[in-house]
Amino acid sequence: LGLATYVLARRMLRTTVSGRLGLALALVAAALATLTFPAQRETMLVSGSVLGALLAIAPVVLASEGAPGALVAAALGLAATYDAPVALCAASGCGALALVSRAKPRWRAAPWALVGLAPVAWMLWRRVAAPEASLDPSALSGWLGEGAPAASRWAALSVARAELGVVALGAAGLGLVVALRARVSRPLAAALAAIAIAGVLATAAGAPAGPVRFGGGLVAALAAASVLAACGMGAAVGAWTQACYGG
Repeated sequence: LGLATYVLARRMLRTTVSGRLGLALALVAAALATLTFPAQRETMLVSGSVLGALLAIAPVVLASEGAPGALVAAALGLAATYDAPVALCAASGCGALALVSRAKPRWRAAPWALVGLAPVAWMLWRRVAAPEASLDPSALSGWLGEGAPAASRWAALSVARAELGVVALGAAGLGLVVALRARVSRPLAAALAAIAIAGVLATAAGAPAGPVRFGGGLVAALAAASVLAACGMGAAVGAWTQACYGG
């Protein structure tokens, strides 16, 4: 997840910040996406939320890097096998990216989404052939993800404040505004905003948000906010440099 966040941050920052500062801010974004305890315990769980978050943002990473449509479609199909919030984040991110960039739909690649269903098909077959294997896809455990539902409707905001901090969230808001103003960075900024909104809405609908289980959509939203925060930090440094040194 940290590597995927780094890739997204580097692509975003290339349009606004150059040189070593962009590299440093991309590393900051990757560090912000690395959860603190107890949320980091998800990395040690089978089918944990960090895996779900990776599946949620992987299609956007692939699409933004110009990967073939078949590969993006397969990644979307794989995200759909995790749970509804992860599927919503992946579809929202890719949809926003395609809509804002005005990319033509590649319908011929759509059937490749079935390739992403292969792992679930294998697990279902193994569950019948070998019940002792205890294999069960997350999508069959609960459509909002396994674990207790969120304690409050807007628990995602409390988790974001605890994990990222008020300063980083403010930087994320600034980064979103700055990125949306530039035509080059606008598609990816819209995709990241869509992922963040989808993660918050999933939590509002009852997806788990701690203290033990965290929904994959929520973790993906935090990763998207981390990229936007790095962009906002770059804009702040650029403005400060301009004010102090005139360029």
